[in-house]
Amino acid sequence: MKNKIYFLTSLFSLLIGGSIFDACKPPNDATPPCHDPIVEHPFPNSAARWMLSPIIVGDTMKFNVFHRNNRSSPYVFRNEENYIVKDTIIKKFLKGNNYSDNCNDFMYSDYLTADIYGPGKDNITCALTNSIITSLIIGFKYKTFTMDADIYLSHQYGWYDSLIIGSQKYRNINIWKGLDNAGYYTDSTYVLYNQQYGPLKFIVNDTLIYQRTLH
Repeated sequence: MKNKIYFLTSLFSLLIGGSIFDACKPPNDATPPCHDPIVEHPFPNSAARWMLSPIIVGDTMKFNVFHRNNRSSPYVFRNEENYIVKDTIIKKFLKGNNYSDNCNDFMYSDYLTADIYGPGKDNITCALTNSIITSLIIGFKYKTFTMDADIYLSHQYGWYDSLIIGSQKYRNINIWKGLDNAGYYTDSTYVLYNQQYGPLKFIVNDTLIYQRTLH
């Protein structure tokens, strides 16, 4: 009898011990924990900095603002608004990691950015990405305008030979379509950009126009 009790006790202990051991083992398809630090992707010396050259710290951008209620009504002058370029600095952005040799899901990506402060909280942001092909990203009125350096240099994608603002003619104007927050193209939202002066004109939803006055 004692031998039987001992056998059952030993078997019970073995089963319990085996269960605990199995519970501690990771499943066959478990991913090992990642201890890699977050990769930092610095802003490269090879970036197309010339795209941001018209944005100069201390400059003031003056805009005449026009508005209309809908596309069937005429634009009416609303007011003048001034925007000041406060600084141009490197900013770190936390993004998804696209480096296969690092298991961390995130990475820090450095952008060269310019903050342009307007009335109230109505600001303009300009940033150069550190991608293989540099992109200039402009944010204004909850819209995003993006242009790659290689496309910017081409006259095959939406260039105007000239644009008249007031009595002044500006040449080599690149027009970029805007993107709304959901990421869809908005046909009636554009920025007109010039390499000498930067943004010359914003058109937002075909109801709002911000037009630079430089002279």
